[in-house]
Amino acid sequence: MTLTFYLLRHGEPMGQAGAHRCISRTDFDLDEVGLEQADALGEWLMQKPLTAIYTSPARRCVEMAERFPHRQLPVRVRPDLWEVSVGAWEGLPFSEIQQKWPEVYAARGAHLGTVPPPGGESFADAARRMERTMGQIAAEAEGDCAIVTHGGLLRAWIATLLGMNLDELFSLPQPYGCVNTVLWDGAQFQVQSVGRKPLPYPDAAECRALLKRAQTPPAVIAHGEAVAQEALRLAVGSGAAVNSALLACACRLHDVCREAGRTHPQKGADLLRKAGYPQVAALIRQHHDLEPDAPPEAELLYLADKRISGTERVDVSARFAASRLRCTTEEALAAWQRRYDRTIRLEQKYSCI
Repeated sequence: MTLTFYLLRHGEPMGQAGAHRCISRTDFDLDEVGLEQADALGEWLMQKPLTAIYTSPARRCVEMAERFPHRQLPVRVRPDLWEVSVGAWEGLPFSEIQQKWPEVYAARGAHLGTVPPPGGESFADAARRMERTMGQIAAEAEGDCAIVTHGGLLRAWIATLLGMNLDELFSLPQPYGCVNTVLWDGAQFQVQSVGRKPLPYPDAAECRALLKRAQTPPAVIAHGEAVAQEALRLAVGSGAAVNSALLACACRLHDVCREAGRTHPQKGADLLRKAGYPQVAALIRQHHDLEPDAPPEAELLYLADKRISGTERVDVSARFAASRLRCTTEEALAAWQRRYDRTIRLEQKYSCI
């Protein structure tokens, strides 16, 4: 019998925003966003035939496991599901760690997988710990199980299963509240999926958290809301078949990294990809320049963004006429013409003119 294990990273904990500290075993409760992430995972897991839930002893993990609506299932706490220990570095700012342990800090930066912090464990050691624990769970499991644990431990073990160099384990996405699916065929574990979120877009609370994390100005947030309303209006008016929730979310977050200047579409896309929302990231990435075969959600975001200046609807021809005066090179003029032509075609497509 093949077993399916849903390996979950706990939701966002309290006290982490902008902390820039080294944390592993310090105990935190879930914050408001973390609680909503737990509920979203619990709803997603209701469609799965679980027989047990395992969890790390950390409060942020136990709290998540106990919020799942599987009241009849046992929640089993396993000490070996704790996060990778950072030893003497626990709770310290990274700047202080670099100052106090410059040689170890540099060595760990060069060989992340095998060099442990003083009194801590390496990611390689943590992966072996997780392998033993998962072997024990597989031996006692009567069916599919959910396992709530930590990002570092999950990255270490999954990277090992995938045959990756552990020095590159942070390339594996593990956003708060994500799920990884691993199969057990009685002889070996096989990774089926990595770092997925239960929904393709963040909910309202997580949107607010992302905007706060990026320090997005209030005027930019208001612009995003106005763009969302315009895009939804265009979608309804034209009868376009779109995912309205996905579209609205991408519109509200399209300028999340606006303070980065010209690179803000890519910066915003990177932020959403790391948060576990690749579909939203793809829409944000192309809100200045549409890619070939762009989906209708991308087209509507692109068009609505051109039709809204600040929070007011404007005439796109007049807006483009003004922006053309700022084109001082042939390259800039070509980009202007490309965007203008695309905008006019989209206005025709979505019955704006």
